[in-house]
Amino acid sequence: MNIKEIFQEGIKDSKRRWALHKKKRLLRQKEKLYSQQLTSLGKKAWESRIDLTPYGNLKDIISTTQKQHNELKTRVEELENQKQETEDKRKQENDSFESRKKEVEDKKKEVDFQLDKEKKALKDTQKDSDNAKNRLNHIAKEKEQLKQKAADEDTSNIEKAEIQKKLDAFVLEKEELDKKIKEAENTIKNTNEKITPIAEELEKLQKEISDIRAEQKEVIETLDQSLAETRGKINECNNKLKELNKEQDVYFEQLGEKLAIAGVGDEAVSEEFADVRGTEKDMADIKNKIDNLDKAETSASRRSFYTMIGLIIASVIVIILVIILLSTLFGGDEAQNTEIESTTPQAVSEVQKNLPPQVAETIEKYKQRIAESSKKDETADTPKTIEEAMEKMNTVTGEMKKQSEKIQGKEIIVSDKPALMAALPTITGWTMQEPQYEKGSFAQLETSHLHTTYIGPGSQKIEVNITDTASASVALQTWRIILQMNLNREDERGYQKITTVNNIPVIERYDKKSHEVSLGFIFKDRYMMELQSQGKDNMTLLKNLVPQLHLSKLQ
Repeated sequence: MNIKEIFQEGIKDSKRRWALHKKKRLLRQKEKLYSQQLTSLGKKAWESRIDLTPYGNLKDIISTTQKQHNELKTRVEELENQKQETEDKRKQENDSFESRKKEVEDKKKEVDFQLDKEKKALKDTQKDSDNAKNRLNHIAKEKEQLKQKAADEDTSNIEKAEIQKKLDAFVLEKEELDKKIKEAENTIKNTNEKITPIAEELEKLQKEISDIRAEQKEVIETLDQSLAETRGKINECNNKLKELNKEQDVYFEQLGEKLAIAGVGDEAVSEEFADVRGTEKDMADIKNKIDNLDKAETSASRRSFYTMIGLIIASVIVIILVIILLSTLFGGDEAQNTEIESTTPQAVSEVQKNLPPQVAETIEKYKQRIAESSKKDETADTPKTIEEAMEKMNTVTGEMKKQSEKIQGKEIIVSDKPALMAALPTITGWTMQEPQYEKGSFAQLETSHLHTTYIGPGSQKIEVNITDTASASVALQTWRIILQMNLNREDERGYQKITTVNNIPVIERYDKKSHEVSLGFIFKDRYMMELQSQGKDNMTLLKNLVPQLHLSKLQ
């Protein structure tokens, strides 16, 4: 068996395995749905009080758990009422303290006002007294100066007479000032006597406010502690309820299973029963398809599959990228396979010219080994398991990682979910489903993948796939060769062609049978981008989406 035949059979078996994987995944989903439907059936039967006498054991168990459930719910209601009462009491107490505090604070404001008034009067009186004393000092200095001038022999009688008049005026003014000072001293004394009790009352009111605040803090803290304890009990009961609900669901599922086996046709559970029967049929169909896929496996197909794995690993993903990219993006019918077979060897040879010597040498060795084994024993000296192939190819994958980082010009760290999600746009009028992220590794190589679906008007869908080839990105050098291949085609099955969108070379594909359209392209020699939708007219949607992608945010 030559390399082409190995890859033909290997790819065929890998498609069978992938289809088998999808069917098994779908079966798991159906089994999960079936479990939920059985639970709904059992729960509805219990709630509808249909005759469950034949299932006495389960009936008794569910009755017990239901009783516990009701008791817990009652307890939760009691605790909620207790919590509400405590919250109401806390509010009432707090309002009461605030009211008392406000009443005292209002009194304090009045006393503050009275005290400020008396202090202002005291300050004004003290100021008047100080001014009178300053005037007396000034008069004493002037009198001394006038007396000295009057005693001077050069002073005329007329001047002496004027001096005497001033001295007489000072006497009268001094009497008035002394009187004023005396009155001020009396006023100051009386005002101080008034201020003392006011200040004492103010201090008393301030202490009363502080006492109210301290009492308020103590009472509120006690109520808050009680509230915290009640909330803790509520949470504990709710957690027990959750566990009990899970336990009940198990019993309801068991009851639903027995009812389904017995074929109970009670009108009260007819809808739930029909759902169970429908899912049973779906599961049976899926299991039948799984059996057919299992039977389709032969020793030859299994051998081709593992041999192909060895070649894939040995060629460090280069060969498989050419085949998978072409077969995935351009279809997989027989006519196309002929085209791929005719181009693949030449493409691989071109790729090998640009590969690291160690990688190219390994490819040649394995190609020769497979060629020799096909002439002798098809099972001889080829990897039988992935583990064996990984051990042999660890050196090659290490070289691949080095070359990838050399091309990228930096150490490569595989993109996480947020990094890939950053490239996803917001489309007006469309809703993006939760993106699904996967990260894979092989030997020293790591890749990651993000898939999401946009749902728009009229239930239109656009699927977006972003794959970070990361440390295996050197393999994407084959993309240049793919774009140079003359693989454009249009016939009754659809069309495939290489075009340009937003100055980006893309592979454009339309399948008439499935009505699927897709665009695929590479960004930064690292990221594989694929957009898919249904309906030929939706190709425009895909082309319009390309400029909206935030490609610059990819590292």
